[in-house]
Amino acid sequence: MLIIDRDADERARLRDALAQHDLDVLEAASADQALASVAHTLPDLVLLDAGIRFPDGLEFCPWLRARPSADWLAVLILSPREDRELVDRLYAAGATDCISKPIDYAKIGYRVRTYLRTSDAFYRLEATVAELDVHRDRLQRLAYLDTLTGLPNRWWPAGITSPSPPPSVWQYWRRTIARRAM
Repeated sequence: MLIIDRDADERARLRDALAQHDLDVLEAASADQALASVAHTLPDLVLLDAGIRFPDGLEFCPWLRARPSADWLAVLILSPREDRELVDRLYAAGATDCISKPIDYAKIGYRVRTYLRTSDAFYRLEATVAELDVHRDRLQRLAYLDTLTGLPNRWWPAGITSPSPPPSVWQYWRRTIARRAM
């Protein structure tokens, strides 16, 4: 998890609050440090102070979301005030949630854990869907070709589009049918 805040005392308080929940924390005091840190390894969660300059939170979120594997990354913005317009712009930029200051340090660990569990569930779901796609393709191939003869099956279940077999299979099948017809 990465904390990006220019205030060293704030970073220390957040680090201590999150350490009580056995969370590993990396820190960055500036956007440049954060960019260098994220360039090497994508964290599980980002706590970003909205006041960070170049880029600010509004520019950092879309950049972070454009990184590979960052679709389900939780980005929590620490907002200095409850400004509705700022919060709307942060959500539009890709923030997962906005936390207004002053921060309730007793609850922040629970909130972070909830977002980590949610992100983890989405990543696992994404991996499961990819695995199911592989199995579906294999099952379609097995259903389409007869395993004994290698010929296409005559029946294809309604509603399922058949994959295109290699041309040699089609040619062999057409020749076999043509010979039987004679």
